[in-house]
Amino acid sequence: MDNKINRKRLSNFLSYEWILMLISVFAAILAFELIYTVSATRVTTGQYFKYYLDKNLSSDVADFYIALGYEPGKNGKTFSYEILDLGMESVVFSDEVLTARLSVQEGDVIFSDVTEEEDGSSRAKTLIDNYPLMSLDELLASAKEYIAGFKEGGALSDDLIIRHFNERMKKDNRFRTEEQRAEGRLLEIGRIQKLAKDVEDFEKIFAAGNEGLFFNYTKYAQTLALNPESEDAQILYDREIAAGRENAKYGIRLSALTYEGTDKKDVSRFFQKVDTGTAEDVIVMVFDFTSYQPDLQFETISFIDTILRECSDLLD
Repeated sequence: MDNKINRKRLSNFLSYEWILMLISVFAAILAFELIYTVSATRVTTGQYFKYYLDKNLSSDVADFYIALGYEPGKNGKTFSYEILDLGMESVVFSDEVLTARLSVQEGDVIFSDVTEEEDGSSRAKTLIDNYPLMSLDELLASAKEYIAGFKEGGALSDDLIIRHFNERMKKDNRFRTEEQRAEGRLLEIGRIQKLAKDVEDFEKIFAAGNEGLFFNYTKYAQTLALNPESEDAQILYDREIAAGRENAKYGIRLSALTYEGTDKKDVSRFFQKVDTGTAEDVIVMVFDFTSYQPDLQFETISFIDTILRECSDLLD
C-alpha cells in the first residue's frame, strides 16, 4: 500500500478535513478551560480584603502596605493565610460606584471624614445611614462568640478547630492531597490562635477612659434630622433605639491615636485629609458582610489592630 505523503494528498486532506481540524482545536481549548476552571483556586468574598479611602482622603499606600506586612497564603503580621488578595480603592467618583462594589460584597473597611457641615451632617453619617456598616460593639461581640465556638473548657481546642476546617474546606482546591490538608490544618490552628489574640487586644480599647477614641452615632439620626417629616426615617431611627444601638461606636478616630517614644508612626503618615494634610476628623469603619464571610469577617479586627499597634500605645 502506498502511504507516502505527497503534495497532492496533503492538498486533498486540507481541502476536505480542515473542518475536523478546526473542531479538534476548539475541543482542545474547551478541555483546557474546563480543567483550569475546575482546578483553579477562586478567591471568595472573604479572601479578598479591600479597604476604601473616602472622598477628601489620601494615603501613602506603599508605606501602609509595608506596615501591614501582607504575605499571601501565610499567617502574617496582620492577615491570616486565608486572605489571598489585598486591594485599596479611592472613592473619587459618585457614590453609585461604591454602591455597585458593595452590592457584590466587595469591601471590608472604609476610612472616612466626620467633619460636620453647618446643618450638622457629615460624610461619615451619610455612609452609616446608607451602607451596611457594623458598630464596633457588635463586631467585638460577634468575634468573641466566633472564638468561643473553638473553645473547650475555656481553652482553644485543636480538635474543634480541625473539625471545622475539614468541613469548610471540602471543596477548596488548595487542600486536595493529604499533605496539603495536613499543612492546612496547621495553618488553620495558627489562624484561630492569632485571631483569638487579636480579638483579646481589640477588646482592650473598649476600657474606660478611651471614650474619645470612638465616633459614636445612632444610625439614621442624620436622615431623620434632614427629613423630620419622614415617617420611614422615624421608623428606622426608632428601630435602632429599640435594638440598643443608640450612640453606638461606629468608628475609631485616627487623630486620637497617640504614643510616646520613637518606635511608633504618626498615623497621618498613612492617612490624611487632602485639605489639611492631617488625620484630624478621619475615622476607620467596618462593613458588615458576616453572612457572606462568616469565618473571615473578623480579619477587619486584625487590620485595625495593626493600625493601633503601629500608631499608638493602646495595645502595648
